[in-house]
Amino acid sequence: MSNTFHSALAQVADVLSSSDYAEKEILIIIPNITLADEAATEKFLQDFRTLSMFSLAEEPGTLKFGAFQPRGEEKSNQIFALEHFDSESSLGRHRNSVPFHYMLSWLQDAKPNGTHPLPNPIPLQLMDCSFVRSTAKKTRDPFIVLTQIEPEAEGLSDIEAGIAQFGEEITAIEDVLMFLPGKAEKEAWIMTAYRNKQSFVEKGLVQERFMEGRRRRSIRHWKEDILELKVGYLSRS
Repeated sequence: MSNTFHSALAQVADVLSSSDYAEKEILIIIPNITLADEAATEKFLQDFRTLSMFSLAEEPGTLKFGAFQPRGEEKSNQIFALEHFDSESSLGRHRNSVPFHYMLSWLQDAKPNGTHPLPNPIPLQLMDCSFVRSTAKKTRDPFIVLTQIEPEAEGLSDIEAGIAQFGEEITAIEDVLMFLPGKAEKEAWIMTAYRNKQSFVEKGLVQERFMEGRRRRSIRHWKEDILELKVGYLSRS
């Protein structure tokens, strides 16, 4: 394994060794993987599909596993990945699997990213207000939004409270299929699945709606990526 992959995985392992993650579900986001060309992107998705099918069949502790691309872009070479495990031991079993090592070897040897640096995985603490409905698995082409929120230095607790409040409010909205917020030391990431675009526009997590009742200067940076699920699953059942 190259030094790049070794250091990235070692960084994740170091974060997960913290007591904050002990015996808790683990959420990992890998944002903006940029491949060199269309052929490399197709190969990545093909290998990810194989890994996804293996995890669904053989890894009951892998709760969600998906590869996403920007919605509405026909030939995008950008990919976002989501991994959700019920424990650190389930993550370890996943990373010891043959399909996982096959894909890592391909990334190392073929260098399908070309000159684009591969992003480091971002390990997150799953927040208590998360949920996924059984209808998420049955919904064709859910409207996926990945939101990154970077608070001001003193604004993290206010942002966490806002995420928890929003999560409570949308539990009764059937068109919100999944709400998956996770927090790191200095930022929060939320992946939300809606039945369609209209559900997002009318009831979704948008900055103006989120900031109602929050301190004006709580947020330093807010970024949304509108995605579609290409390979994988948001729910096992």
